[in-house]
Amino acid sequence: MIRTLILLVAILPLRSLAGVAASLSIELVPKITVRGENGTVQRLEWSSTLGAGGQWQMFTNVTLGTEATVLVDLAAGSTIRFYRVSSSVSTSSEISFVTVGDASNAADTTGFGAVGYQFQIQKYEFTNAEYVEFLNAVGGSNPNRFISLGPSNPDGIYYTSSMGSDARGGITQSGASPNFTYAVKANMGDKPVNYVSWFDAARVANWLHNGRSTNPALLETGAYTLNNAVSGKWFTKEPGAKYWIPSEDEWYKAAYYKGGGVSAGYWAYPTKSDSDPTYVTASPTGVGSAGLGSTANSINGNSVADWNGQDGNVTTVGSNGSPSAYGTYDMGGNVWEWDDGVVSGSYRVFRGGSWLDYALIVLSGYRRGYLPDYRYISSLGFRLARSSVP
Repeated sequence: MIRTLILLVAILPLRSLAGVAASLSIELVPKITVRGENGTVQRLEWSSTLGAGGQWQMFTNVTLGTEATVLVDLAAGSTIRFYRVSSSVSTSSEISFVTVGDASNAADTTGFGAVGYQFQIQKYEFTNAEYVEFLNAVGGSNPNRFISLGPSNPDGIYYTSSMGSDARGGITQSGASPNFTYAVKANMGDKPVNYVSWFDAARVANWLHNGRSTNPALLETGAYTLNNAVSGKWFTKEPGAKYWIPSEDEWYKAAYYKGGGVSAGYWAYPTKSDSDPTYVTASPTGVGSAGLGSTANSINGNSVADWNGQDGNVTTVGSNGSPSAYGTYDMGGNVWEWDDGVVSGSYRVFRGGSWLDYALIVLSGYRRGYLPDYRYISSLGFRLARSSVP
């Protein structure tokens, strides 16, 4: 359904104060009002033209409440834009997961990959659209976001300004504390979220564990008992966790195991191949050239996927090449992914390489680690695991 373009005119009242001249400020920006079924998530798109030749681009996903949702498109500039709600999209409770079976499989020669139970893991990396839903539920009013994380983390918990200022980031913040709102940047909703710490991923797991609750206290308990912590390596998932950051063995198995038995062996790459993958290019809107559902031995890596004026960039999840044997996409390339492993003292493990890395780094024997509170990396994201019946 096409929404009418509304111009919002903000006029400051003219008042004469002692020694202060009167002033006037006028802004012309599109104001969009969306109404619909409470709790649904709607895809809002824009186009510069109407008719058969119009190209619709994603503006943001909107989680509707009991009242109308009002958004302002600050990026519209001086050109005319038309808007529409194209369709409902999945909520976080409907995030795609795949089942990793073959319980009690043997480990690889690296020592990783043996898992004694069946579990599920996200089919795709956690996206900007999914993270915006989390932010709008908890990031605007949660007092924890104002906890100082030290010089390397000045923005607080959940959101960093790099998500908005960097062309490879996908989320903008608007409004004023404590009522911030968040939106997906154009063409970035289906790209993997980046600039996230291990603690951000753990709190997303708690949020899902607790049914997407908006209660800030429930972000500190459930899958992980965090107690407002913003640093440290000693946190582990609770026995009753419904969602969690994958263990290193779980992540490794989902990426490299061949499946079909407990002694099936492992691929060298998470594209079901022992040969070096090629690198995808990207469309003007960031879709990988392999295409959705591709079985090509390719990844988003080596800074080849150029779009949005960048020399290499994140691309649409699932559009970069073959899935693993269990059906997970982009476990090689696009963004590194946090797992629950601990390495080198206080470092947490992340695996899989990114949009800027060579195929060599995507190999099963390669791992890297960093402080779990660090999130200032455009090439680092996550995916979550869950029990088969959450």
